[in-house]
Amino acid sequence: MKKPGELWRAYREADLRARSRLIAVFTMIANFVTAAGKVAIGIVSSSFFVLISGAYSAGVGACKQIFYRGAARAADREEEWKYYRNIAVGLLLSGLFYGVSMVRYFFSPDVVRYDTIVGISIAAFAFLDLGLAIAGLVRSGRRKDLLLSGLKTVNFSGALAAIALTQVALLSFSGEEGVSPAVLQGNAAMGILVGAVSCLLALRMLVRFGKRDRLQG
Repeated sequence: MKKPGELWRAYREADLRARSRLIAVFTMIANFVTAAGKVAIGIVSSSFFVLISGAYSAGVGACKQIFYRGAARAADREEEWKYYRNIAVGLLLSGLFYGVSMVRYFFSPDVVRYDTIVGISIAAFAFLDLGLAIAGLVRSGRRKDLLLSGLKTVNFSGALAAIALTQVALLSFSGEEGVSPAVLQGNAAMGILVGAVSCLLALRMLVRFGKRDRLQG
């Protein structure tokens, strides 16, 4: 088994696609683990918002799995486009599920209280994820790597959902009397917006897939 130093050296010497595949594996596992945790918390605490957030994290993990399989198996450009389309479909379904569920939450919100430290930690990691996702989108656009572009879009959508959950976490300990219904509906509106943005990004990917012949030409 390689030593940590050798693994780090191999990672640094790998090309962008190989690095992205390795990172995608770890983040995919992390997505599924956090999804399971969110679902468990959502069930125990009867928090619909956290439950749906967990389901969306699982969808993001599934999209990353599609990227990993495409990066490892695609033999030519046409196969890459097919995996790119599958990533878009997965993101579209996840976004629709998340957005429609948030519509339900808008009309019937719930309240979950987190420990202050836990809430702040969630917020810090969520904003870090958002910053990394935006930077990744810029880099993938410059490199013009098809599958990597799809992965970064998924990461960006996942980060937006994390911001929505962060808003709920921070407001959950805002006072002894709890959060007002208007604020809870604002959380739901944020969730609806995240779902809509995810769907629009996925549709943009599908439009790009439909124009692949012209783009390749």
